[in-house]
Amino acid sequence: MGSKFTWQLSLRRAFPKTYAMLHPTLNPPWPSEEFPRAADASVVWWRCPEDHEFQASIRTVASSENPCLVCSGRLVRPGVNDLATTHPELAERWVANLNPGLTSSDVTAASEIEIVLTLSCSHAAPATPAAWVLGDIACPLCG
Repeated sequence: MGSKFTWQLSLRRAFPKTYAMLHPTLNPPWPSEEFPRAADASVVWWRCPEDHEFQASIRTVASSENPCLVCSGRLVRPGVNDLATTHPELAERWVANLNPGLTSSDVTAASEIEIVLTLSCSHAAPATPAAWVLGDIACPLCG
């Protein structure tokens, strides 16, 4: 996304939509309109158009097709984007003893960890939340 030259520009010039997401009150003032740079690795506060507030590096947000960590499911917000909220039918199939230390409110459909849920045959199987959402999980015992 963007040429080498683009990344040397200020965030405001290179990625104006991303620049507009910089949180208006939680970041220190920038020394000029030429800062921050689009390639900056500094972690700052952001607020997306859906009013999700989060911290991430400038480079990470500027290089992402879906820059909001909450909207993209890369940051869990219980009651907003967690599996229990977005897919309650999957949360009902959660196997607590096979998901130690986790609940369906701790993961999103985009989480990359494997979770264990029950299948229609009543057996349990591990898969990523995305695979469960797609519903293409074969039972390891039934085949």
